[in-house]
Amino acid sequence: MSADLPDRIFLAAADHAVSPLWVFSPQLDLIWSNMAAQEWQGLERLNFDAGTPPGAPDTVSGVFHAILERARDERRDVTHREPVAYGEPFEIHVRWSGDDQWLVVNLIALHTPQREAPAGLQALGFGRMLAHELKNPLASIRGAAQLIEADAESEDMAGLAVSIREDSDRITRLADHWSQVGDIDLAAPQRDSVNRLSVDALDNWKRGQVRIAAKLVQQFDPSLPDIHGDADLLGQCLINLLDNAASAVEGLDSAEIQILTRFDPAARAPETGAATPITLIVRDNGPGIDPVIRPGLFTPFVTSKPAGEGLGLAFCARVMALHDGWIDYHSERGHTEFRLRLPRLTETD
Repeated sequence: MSADLPDRIFLAAADHAVSPLWVFSPQLDLIWSNMAAQEWQGLERLNFDAGTPPGAPDTVSGVFHAILERARDERRDVTHREPVAYGEPFEIHVRWSGDDQWLVVNLIALHTPQREAPAGLQALGFGRMLAHELKNPLASIRGAAQLIEADAESEDMAGLAVSIREDSDRITRLADHWSQVGDIDLAAPQRDSVNRLSVDALDNWKRGQVRIAAKLVQQFDPSLPDIHGDADLLGQCLINLLDNAASAVEGLDSAEIQILTRFDPAARAPETGAATPITLIVRDNGPGIDPVIRPGLFTPFVTSKPAGEGLGLAFCARVMALHDGWIDYHSERGHTEFRLRLPRLTETD
């Protein structure tokens, strides 16, 4: 059956593969690469410019070209199983196509017990598909909201239409961010207040709920210093945490979700040691996080929800890293909290 499929379908499938793929000619000229490979190259780990030397033997580029040359000269498949460390270890697999004399290269990130494979590499290519699929229906929703707003017979109806339009615009901006997943850029970070962000995100989240079967408790520290950040991304992080908390307490008779902001002078980013005292907490009294999924909790597609995609916490971890912050959590039966930790605004921001 697969032999009858058009070439464009195979190319589309390869283009959306989550691992980087390249095709080279026998002269080692680059013929084609998928989206994941292009984004991986965008990190400047490899340079395929015409006439550019492959690099020293001990560099990533040098090892890559050496494996290509070996596969071509020996006219066989070659796997470089000795991990090449560049941020994260990976293997290089080169397949020799005897009929066409092409070289197909696949980069595979290694999973180790000590360190998870990078979340960005696992999700490469997914973001572009997500953004593409979202934008058309969002444009339709926005257009319908504008028509309702123009013909609204009351201020309340017009206000609802405005809310729909503003939420559509916000989701469109988030889709643009997701189109670069694995290397998201902050969109013009601005001076802002975590308390204001929390109120806006909570309002947005409430509008998307048919009913909220939990008591909502808000405790904001009014003396918190400002931050420097992307309001859309940070707001979406909070919405993701609220979604998770709502799922955790679903069906409980005394369900409660708390949203808190705090100043924690002792908090420091684990990798850099930088101060991250601005803390936003989402707490619930659900059954706690399944220990089975805790090791990969911030890895894409890991979820305990029956219909979940497992992207929310990976998104939060990525966004916090871009803000020089981090996310951590504590979970036990009856008490789970996720903490978004951010640096305070400085004079240089």
